[in-house]
Amino acid sequence: MTTPDFDVIIVGGGPAGLSAGIRFAKKNIRTLILEKKSYPIDKACGEGIMPTGVLLLQELGLFKKIEKSKCYPIYGISYVSPQNNRVKTNFNEGFGLGIRRTELSKELYTCAQKINMLEICENTKVIDVNFHNQYPLVITDKQTISAPLIVGADGLRSLTSRISHLKIKSPSSKRFGINQHFEIRPWSQHVEVYYRPGLEAYITPCSNYETGITFLWDKFQDKINTENQQLFNFFLKQFPKLHERLAHAKWIGPTQSIGPFNHRVSSPIRDGFALIGDAAGYLDPITGEGISLGLLSASLLVHTTAHLFKKKAVDLFTKQLLKPYERFLKKSTRSYCLTTHFALWIAKYPHLTEKIIYDFQKHPDYFAHFLSVNMGTKSLLSKKPFKSIEYALRLIYCGLKGK
Repeated sequence: MTTPDFDVIIVGGGPAGLSAGIRFAKKNIRTLILEKKSYPIDKACGEGIMPTGVLLLQELGLFKKIEKSKCYPIYGISYVSPQNNRVKTNFNEGFGLGIRRTELSKELYTCAQKINMLEICENTKVIDVNFHNQYPLVITDKQTISAPLIVGADGLRSLTSRISHLKIKSPSSKRFGINQHFEIRPWSQHVEVYYRPGLEAYITPCSNYETGITFLWDKFQDKINTENQQLFNFFLKQFPKLHERLAHAKWIGPTQSIGPFNHRVSSPIRDGFALIGDAAGYLDPITGEGISLGLLSASLLVHTTAHLFKKKAVDLFTKQLLKPYERFLKKSTRSYCLTTHFALWIAKYPHLTEKIIYDFQKHPDYFAHFLSVNMGTKSLLSKKPFKSIEYALRLIYCGLKGK
């Protein structure tokens, strides 16, 4: 019987991949991360980490190492409707974090480099994964390597989910995002969200001197092929007050776009293989859970498999052995899926958006509860269940009536 080159090979070195690598290696599991780019890695991202994600960073020992001037505490969310109705609430779970994607990448990478059992290969392109050997083989542009467990952490455009035949066709409805940073001191300790029909603006404080603006859209399909800066300016002008505030602010870094969202898989596992992060399935960034979910899925995978490495109980991680990970992941993301589907549905009806924001103004505790449900820290019906059901039914009726 041949010996595998590593215990775990992770394809993709974003937050989910690095987090998984760090966790595996800290348990003395020989781990390799393959990343096609060089660090630090940047991409279009809302760059807000929910309180649950901050806790996961603390578990890694990473949070205290991040220079405080290069991140910004986020205490809640503020929503502003087209008619300028506004609701603001704090998280029940403590504070979240705004941080540039490059800064988070740099800190995770620095942490990972200090761990003996972890190797990272940058600028390495994965070409294929062969599942027909004793151990799965990862074929790159530089070498072929084996491990009893391959982890796909390569994001929305996941090559590994396609190679493993786990990716399935997504619905025809498509949403996209575009992001730009500005040299301007944050004016709020909340993520601000502004709504327009088919368009949202997300304002995230990223550091003491930097603010990120992200637009998500689905009703401007004719703009998809527009040059990024022109497209961003077009969206910015849809929000006059925001446009005025940023009129004299310096643009920092490139304007980056991403999409379409809604990446679906039939399952996050197969024999010798598991998906984490966006690669394991992703609906939409409308509820701001992307990074936190990536960190969570990495934690769940290590938690459900590490003991098997220690016992040397398996030569290959079969689908049956990976079932606990699939089960925990499904349970842990159920609330996110529910609230995200709900938020996407609400966004289709401007009159309903106005009503919900108006109602949340009168009951900010309900808004805070909704955010907790989104993070999976509370169940939907844990707060005044009968009134919650009645309220949900009333919203559905209003939505259908105004359709």
